[in-house]
Amino acid sequence: MKRDISWLRNRLLAMSPAEIIFRVSRACQGRLDKLLYQRVGRATGWLSPKPATVASSRGLFPEIPDLEQRVTDRALTRSAELELLMNNRLKLFSGGKDYFIGDPVQWRRDPKTETLSPAGHGLSIDYRDDRLVGDVKHVWELGRQQFLVPLCIDSLVHGDPDIRNKLEGFIDSWLEQNPPGEGIHWCSALEVSLRLVSWSVVHSILVAADRPKGIFGLVKNEKELGYSIEQHVRFVMRNLSRHSSANNHLIGELVGVWTACNVFNLGTRGKQWAKKVQQELETQAKLQNHDDGVNKEQAIYYHLWVLEYLWFCWLIGKRYEQPFSDNFELIITRMASFLKDIGGMEGNPPNIGDADGGLVVRFTADVDANPFAVCLDSIVCSLKDTEESDSGDQSRYYLKSFWYRSMLHGRDISNLNNQLNLDQPIQLPAVYPDGGYYLLGDKQIKICFKCSELGFLSTAAHGHADALSLTIAYKSRWWLTDQGTYTYRSDGGWRDYFRGTSAHNTISVSGENQSTIGGPFLWTRRAICTVSLQPTIQAQSVAASHDGYSSLGVLHNRQLSFTPISDLHPQIVVSDRLTCKEGAEESDIEVWYHFHPDVFVKSWSEDILTLSRGNDKILLQLTLPAILDWNCLNAVNKPVRAGWYSESFDKKQACISLLGKGLLNREMEFRTIFEFLDCSHNT
Repeated sequence: MKRDISWLRNRLLAMSPAEIIFRVSRACQGRLDKLLYQRVGRATGWLSPKPATVASSRGLFPEIPDLEQRVTDRALTRSAELELLMNNRLKLFSGGKDYFIGDPVQWRRDPKTETLSPAGHGLSIDYRDDRLVGDVKHVWELGRQQFLVPLCIDSLVHGDPDIRNKLEGFIDSWLEQNPPGEGIHWCSALEVSLRLVSWSVVHSILVAADRPKGIFGLVKNEKELGYSIEQHVRFVMRNLSRHSSANNHLIGELVGVWTACNVFNLGTRGKQWAKKVQQELETQAKLQNHDDGVNKEQAIYYHLWVLEYLWFCWLIGKRYEQPFSDNFELIITRMASFLKDIGGMEGNPPNIGDADGGLVVRFTADVDANPFAVCLDSIVCSLKDTEESDSGDQSRYYLKSFWYRSMLHGRDISNLNNQLNLDQPIQLPAVYPDGGYYLLGDKQIKICFKCSELGFLSTAAHGHADALSLTIAYKSRWWLTDQGTYTYRSDGGWRDYFRGTSAHNTISVSGENQSTIGGPFLWTRRAICTVSLQPTIQAQSVAASHDGYSSLGVLHNRQLSFTPISDLHPQIVVSDRLTCKEGAEESDIEVWYHFHPDVFVKSWSEDILTLSRGNDKILLQLTLPAILDWNCLNAVNKPVRAGWYSESFDKKQACISLLGKGLLNREMEFRTIFEFLDCSHNT
């Protein structure tokens, strides 16, 4: 998705004068670095002279002497993921395929397209150009090296020298192919930061297992690794995301520096860096989250990612006795509570906004594990009073909760523990007015109604055009769904489809989006929501409008009501009203409802559509407004694109999309009724 003139124009319009000056200055700095690189044949300028050594500090985890499995009378079975990795194959994203990464690993080759990115000055590489680098998301996912963490655990619990040799080979080959500042893995400060986290965790696990040298004992040249670690930190500090780019990327960049400067002894400068980034983490935690705990990016997966960033930083602060403030803890508790409420401990939340499958750190190679449940479980388990069972079960070493809890050994956690109630069931309705989320329902039904801002900062990079959309779950299983993200590439229009209005359970007018797309991670004109009715326990109804079609003279009002007629017959009513100002032209309207891929049409008679899911004895019956012409679409691309669902990044599958069409002249009002019918009680 190479940049074009229109993107550059839109991007400039999203910048303040101060940001333009900042970016011109940074571009000049980059050009100077490139000239120096061309003259001396290697990155220079920002690099420090090679230090004698980068010493190890205390690891993230206390000593765990039984971590190395002494294999005696039985051999441990290798996991499927480990077998893949031993054959240099790697699964990068949940639900996706595994890729051959080369033997030895070709770190600059995109595993998906097999495109080899150019060598040379890293910051000069146009990573947005697919023809040059392939799908950069895949090559960067490889470069984060998060698979090294479970591989390190494998090497200890299996006691297999072949696994250790594989681990050593991966790190040595990376150092050989990616000198500081050179190549595709030195383009993004966030990617550099996440690699620092991976190395820090590998080092800490080895130290905890009584390997004093830690990660330095895995490489041929300890000084080269130490030099690379210091340059990683320098690179991040020199290239922090600022201004309209200072979203979750900035927090992620700060996390890498905070982690490395505590795990490794980088001298006086390291202590200064650590102090600086801790202060900025405090600032960004408040700046990037609403007071009710909703992350301002309006993307639930990025809410998860930022929550784990902050949680991981808080754990490090406790481990190294450099605690964060009470307000920082409060932000964590509110973010965790919102995530629990919108999804539940065992169920995924709706796919609202962008999702890219990224995590701070992995302790298991299973990329299909539910990241939401794993994160919340790690918080709950870390704050429990009970100690981990010393049963000798090696599987616990692959649990995030095991490692995160160990970081709190001997630390006072009473303040945060008293604030969190993640074990308690959600009480509906639940209102998050700052973030713009309204949750209705009861112990079986959960409805999420979204009346929020489009996204964060002037780009709203990870938001979707989903004003007044809703999703519906029954017993933690989503029936009416948000369609997800699928890809960050613009090829074939998939990026724009999945974040456009027609891929959400709301209404589009004249085939346009509520907000205007300005680029792959950029919005220009934005719809603004106004809430006019708040739900109460006595009346679970919420009403709102948005002005996304004001240029067409159209205003959309929607009221959502939940009525538990009986335990076996709950009813959800969606009441829409569209008004067209005098003198405006007639407009085509499209009402969209999208369903989970497991949901299928059981029957359709006039205005009654009945849906089922798998072998469930539950039916979802829709009473459709006769004023519209309705049609079910499944995996179609022409004349409209519809009937597609993306559960996780880089994966899409067919589903049912329900489309109702009509013509708006002056005013239209209609209702759609959703009723769940429990047939298991029929005789």
